[in-house]
Amino acid sequence: MSSSSKGFLHLFVLSGFAVAQPLFSLLAAEPAFFVIRRSEPIDILALALGLMLLVPLPMLLIEAMAGLLGAKTRWAFHLFFVGILVAVILLPYLNRLAWPGPVTIFSALILGTLVAVLYARKETLRGFVSFLAPVLLIFPLVFLGSSSIRGLVLPQKLEPATAAAQEIKGSLVMVVFDELPSTVLLDEEHRIEPDRYPNLAALAAVSTWYPNAMTSADATRFILPALLTGRNPKPVLPTATDYPQNLFTLLGGSVELNVWESTAQLCPAALCRSIQESFRLRMSSLISDLRIISLHILLPEDLTAGLPPITDDWMNFAEQVMPVPWKVHHKYNQAAKVDRPGRFRQFLEAIDADSNPGFHFNHSLVPHVPYVLLPSGRRHVSYYRPKGLATKTRWSHDQDRIDRDYQLFLLQVGYVDTMVGELVERLKSHDLFDSSVLVITADHGASIQAGQPRRRLLPTNASEILPVPLLIKAPYQVEGVVDRRTVQSIDVLPTIADLYGLQIPWKMDGISAADPAWPQDKPIRAISTLTKPWVRHDFVLAELDSRYDLLARWLNLFGSDYGPDFWAFGPYSDLIGVRPEKRRLTSAKRLTATLNMPAEALQLEAGTDFVPAFLEGELRSTGKLDAASFLAIAVNDVVRAVVPVDRASARRHRLKWSAVVPEESFQSGENRVRVFLLRERNDQVKLVEAPVQLEPS
Repeated sequence: MSSSSKGFLHLFVLSGFAVAQPLFSLLAAEPAFFVIRRSEPIDILALALGLMLLVPLPMLLIEAMAGLLGAKTRWAFHLFFVGILVAVILLPYLNRLAWPGPVTIFSALILGTLVAVLYARKETLRGFVSFLAPVLLIFPLVFLGSSSIRGLVLPQKLEPATAAAQEIKGSLVMVVFDELPSTVLLDEEHRIEPDRYPNLAALAAVSTWYPNAMTSADATRFILPALLTGRNPKPVLPTATDYPQNLFTLLGGSVELNVWESTAQLCPAALCRSIQESFRLRMSSLISDLRIISLHILLPEDLTAGLPPITDDWMNFAEQVMPVPWKVHHKYNQAAKVDRPGRFRQFLEAIDADSNPGFHFNHSLVPHVPYVLLPSGRRHVSYYRPKGLATKTRWSHDQDRIDRDYQLFLLQVGYVDTMVGELVERLKSHDLFDSSVLVITADHGASIQAGQPRRRLLPTNASEILPVPLLIKAPYQVEGVVDRRTVQSIDVLPTIADLYGLQIPWKMDGISAADPAWPQDKPIRAISTLTKPWVRHDFVLAELDSRYDLLARWLNLFGSDYGPDFWAFGPYSDLIGVRPEKRRLTSAKRLTATLNMPAEALQLEAGTDFVPAFLEGELRSTGKLDAASFLAIAVNDVVRAVVPVDRASARRHRLKWSAVVPEESFQSGENRVRVFLLRERNDQVKLVEAPVQLEPS
């Protein structure tokens, strides 16, 4: 073998260790990455081939072109690539030392350079790399042959359940929201809040509402099968292969299916072909997300803050770029989550009178992070990572930042109510509402509590993770019922079956809420699937009463509607809706405010799906600034928000700030933002205007 051929072989080998093997290991441990994007066997095979052969291809081409300039030039490029690949191999191990990010990367480059020098001088080292050449076959074969991936590449023949002999009347409509704790929907009297969530309250008035409904686990991919099979969560993939007996396979031969799954493949392709994407789109999404996963693996944690997080659901980290009215700062132009409002509208459009009887199922990624949606479904920013998170999965103890995140979360929950209203209106417009069984629920809740994991179930955050909304409207039900039993995810299907007149041909672990033999002291059993190994927790209802303490705090802070208290932090809600000129107004020459957006961002077209309602920037002064300051934010000369500065990042002359304002603050055409520092003297509040500087276009 010639020296150049050996060099090419070595780049394949080193690339296998640097890129392919870390990804193979991660994906074999998390096969849900393929499940949720409905990857087919050809996708996984193409990925395995591509990681081993295509990743090093650009380096090979560059080295070959360098060879046209001479052997020494080709050799210099070859050593450069060897050093880079060795540095990449070492980075994940150096990251464990928790050094500052730049130090870690610099150390990896130094070590990579040293190895490249040894590689150039020592034939034995080059021979050792040649000896490792069989990994080009071993790595992909081990990956494809692993127990978690083998079933996806060689799926078993599906033998679905059947309901062909059953007479189906009316439609079944089921919407499962994501990361929605039921407590967020309540008012001071622990009812569904009619002012902030009028559509949910109206539906509860003609449905059976289960205020003590609880999830059975803390991860979507295990709860969706529980909802659709009535069986306890188990550590297998959420696919029709692993759950051949589910509600989709049961009804697929009897009714029309309108199925929108986001994180599962429980509906077989033979029944739900309409939602299959092309090979090109599937691979585009897969490669886009792998790019982000690779950066999370390689980069030190302190350098990954600007990356979209790898969520517990393993999907759509950067599936499609959301259009914004300008092309400037990367934060506003980076890839964002899939168009959730658009997907829900497509789901609604498939519901019509001709689809009766039908099973209409939608698992919506709302109000799951990122918190970017307003109650109307319009975006307020392209991407937002909760600022109150200390790590990717655990909240800090910075209550100010957590409060801001919760405010954005409440706005996104407002869109949940809008979605329910649109669904009910669609059903009524096609004369399907009265005769249908309608189910509104969620997979699990989410914790937004200082110091707690955001999703992993623990006794300390169970009051936020476990309670989920559950409203079930029976055919022709006209009066609301409040059922306070602790119905769990596994009990939903047995309850639906009773209302819908279905005979379930498999044994279920759940119990129908209509069963007269319902146990009086039924325990709440839930599994922490985000703990390795799984941990089962048993609770009694009284142990979850702390949810009402948290509710009282949030209601005290944000009120029960979208009135002045919602937009004002602290004691200054009386400023909301006021024109600054109506109050004591001054200016300070030493004071300026920056706004992290260009003027183009404030030029809105009628009907746009984007409103820059999330505003942030800095307050700057040549003098000392008080870290306990409050700011009033005016849009089009009306105060729309009052917020504290970010105390955690306060400096002597600079204070960061952020605010969210009502979307109706903005108008078509040009908009103006003004920032005021509040100064209180003798029980009077003075507004000191800070001239606003926008980002350059």
